[in-house]
Amino acid sequence: MPIIVIDDRDPSIQYTGSWSEGGNPHAEYEGTTMFTIPAPRTFATLNFTGTGVTVRGTISPNAIQISTYAIDGGKAITFTSTNITDAHFSQPFFTVGAGSLSTGTTHTLVITPIQAKLTIDMITINVPQTLSTSPTTTTPTTLPDPSTSACGCSHVSIVPIIGAIIGGLGLVSISLLIVTYFQRRRLLPKKGVPSISTSNAVSVPVQVEQRGSMVITPYDLSTATMQFGTTASEDHSTTWKKKRTVSPPPGYR
Repeated sequence: MPIIVIDDRDPSIQYTGSWSEGGNPHAEYEGTTMFTIPAPRTFATLNFTGTGVTVRGTISPNAIQISTYAIDGGKAITFTSTNITDAHFSQPFFTVGAGSLSTGTTHTLVITPIQAKLTIDMITINVPQTLSTSPTTTTPTTLPDPSTSACGCSHVSIVPIIGAIIGGLGLVSISLLIVTYFQRRRLLPKKGVPSISTSNAVSVPVQVEQRGSMVITPYDLSTATMQFGTTASEDHSTTWKKKRTVSPPPGYR
């Protein structure tokens, strides 16, 4: 069962009469205590919701401390310490076991000093699992760091990512333009190289003449082979292939 710890300085504890502040930072809870000497109308009151309660404090040496504890106006329970030679810390003065008190009800605890110095260090309350409120002070809530999400993970700014994507696309576009330019440049005809077209070739009719038994075929210029590579001053007539001349037969006129 969960336990709520209420420090002696918690405002939920109401001190009536003459009480003083004390404490040992190395031995007492939160390093603080509240103490008093028995006097008329001197007591402490705590209203709480829970099923059990324990009051703890410090027993001073060389004195017998006596105090009473009552819940909801019931019979007071007396605590009497033994005579000791040194201080005893966090000693239970009064305990009501967990589950002994009714749930859903606000209970009132009254602490009264009877003899010698009474030093209160803390009060613990047993509460059920479903109890969501307690008489203790509110625990400060730590606001989450705005640079982290609910899973703990870090937010990453999206602006640099978008800039990198746009820059990459621009570089790819420029590269494609350069490649396309050089491909088109290679397809263009080079200067100084003649282009030969056969679409405008002139077909020269060939006349075949037959004299006697001999057939004479005139030389067909359309079947001639032209060799390129000569300069304009060269005589292209030397590049034509010669056809063997056939002598007419004897008796031809």
